[in-house]
Amino acid sequence: MVFPPRIDILYIEGCPHWREALELTRSAARLAGAAEVDVIAVEVSSPEQALRLGFAGSPTILVDGVDPFAGAATGNLACRLFRTPHGPSGLPDSVQLAQAIRAAMAGRAGTPTA
Repeated sequence: MVFPPRIDILYIEGCPHWREALELTRSAARLAGAAEVDVIAVEVSSPEQALRLGFAGSPTILVDGVDPFAGAATGNLACRLFRTPHGPSGLPDSVQLAQAIRAAMAGRAGTPTA
C-alpha cells in the first residue's frame, strides 16, 4: 500500500500565488495517484521561521518536508520563481509537481503515516 505524502505550502502574506498553489498541489496529487492527500498552508512571518521551515520564497511547496524544486532556504520573505518548461513562473508546472509527489510516494511505499 502506498500512503500519500504530507504536503505543506509555505507562503507570505501578500503572495499572489499561494492560494493557486494549494489548488495546483491538490490537482497534481490526484494526477500522481494520491487523491487523499492533505495540503497544509503555513504562513511564514519572520526570517527566523523561514530558515527553520526551509522557506525558499513564496510559495514553497514541501513534499514530506523536502523542497522538490531545489530551493535554498533563506531568511528572505519574498516571492519565488520556478523554472518550468514554459519559462519562469510563480508556480511550478503541474507535471513537475506530480512527478515530485509520485517520487515521494514511491519512497514511502508500505510506510504508514503518523
